[in-house]
Amino acid sequence: MSDLLEVRVLGAPTVAAEAVVRLAEVLDLDRERGPYPSCKAPELVRYYLTGRLRPDRALLARRARGRRRGCCPAGRGAGPGPRARPLSQPQGP
Repeated sequence: MSDLLEVRVLGAPTVAAEAVVRLAEVLDLDRERGPYPSCKAPELVRYYLTGRLRPDRALLARRARGRRRGCCPAGRGAGPGPRARPLSQPQGP
């Protein structure tokens, strides 16, 4: 199985270009193609990206700390953090 990811970005030219820049921060890009005009909406452009997810160093560090402490990896049954509260509860002093 390949870890290769293919992404199509469709949007207004400036928004799509910014999305490509931001996606390049989380993807190790092998190929970037575009901008191409959209066939359905001429005011939009398309980009095609091919790459692999970059390792999330912060997530890897949290998982490593969790294994050393003998607790669950982040997001796996750990429950809400100490600051979590229901959205309907008003903030107070």
